[in-house]
Amino acid sequence: MINTHVVNFVTTAGFRVFIMELVKVIQEHQGPILFGGDFNTWNPWRWEALLEVLAEFNLEHLVFQRDPRLLKLDHVFLRGFAVHSAEIKQEIQSSDHYPLEILLRLKG
Repeated sequence: MINTHVVNFVTTAGFRVFIMELVKVIQEHQGPILFGGDFNTWNPWRWEALLEVLAEFNLEHLVFQRDPRLLKLDHVFLRGFAVHSAEIKQEIQSSDHYPLEILLRLKG
């Protein structure tokens, strides 16, 4: 599991550099991966840069069925897991981010 809070106030190029540093950990790991956290994807360029970097590592973006967030900053990417359930806990409002609750099982 890799949990991150990606740097916020940098250029898209700086954002990409930060993601590439995290990807080094992913490259070295052969098994299942849960990669999640606050990616600060507050504009389409950051979102596209993130997807572009992660595409080559066979990581699947977890899409929440009921997603009340207007600005999607927090994400979960998976490899080697099947999703049993995924929920955004919007009743918890003690932060500017809702907690994400997921129940997974290993594939195979």
